[in-house]
Amino acid sequence: AGLWDPERYWTSNITSEINSLQRNPGRLKVSVAEASWTVWDFPYMRRGMTAPNYYNKGQLLGMLLDIEIRDATNNRKSLDDVMRELYRQCMESNSGFADGDLQKWCEEISGRSFEEFFVNHVEGTQELPFTEVLAKVGIHATPAETSTDEDSRRRRSRGRWKLSFQKDASKRAVEIREDITRLVIPR
Repeated sequence: AGLWDPERYWTSNITSEINSLQRNPGRLKVSVAEASWTVWDFPYMRRGMTAPNYYNKGQLLGMLLDIEIRDATNNRKSLDDVMRELYRQCMESNSGFADGDLQKWCEEISGRSFEEFFVNHVEGTQELPFTEVLAKVGIHATPAETSTDEDSRRRRSRGRWKLSFQKDASKRAVEIREDITRLVIPR
């Protein structure tokens, strides 16, 4: 609809998604893999446990995986290639896919290991590597510093983030970012 331009998509929409995740203390207690299985487990939730929103965290994990695959393949392959392979596999076998298949196909398509990523961020509860991965597409991602009063420290500890375009980003990083952006904001 032309409501977003690329900079607004990254610096407003993605920033909002990251900050939404970071405001949820459950992100450090329950893995996104576990959250998808326990969403209807109301007694578990009544015991005071919280869980991450797996739609929100899943979107961010997908974005990070896509960037990592594109980076590893010099932007020749993407998470879309992984999803197409999983679809092909399911059609041929007339069944679903196993838990490890997504990681396996990320590795097959990209030619690099994703074991640490899946262990830490899909099956685990470690913070997502926004700063490191977004730098690969020319995005500067940092927790935002607002002020030093107590309320701001609490907000910062929950992870208020700010994203901006790196002015000195490499041509390759900008090309990858632009390719991802074209999928979201067609021209």
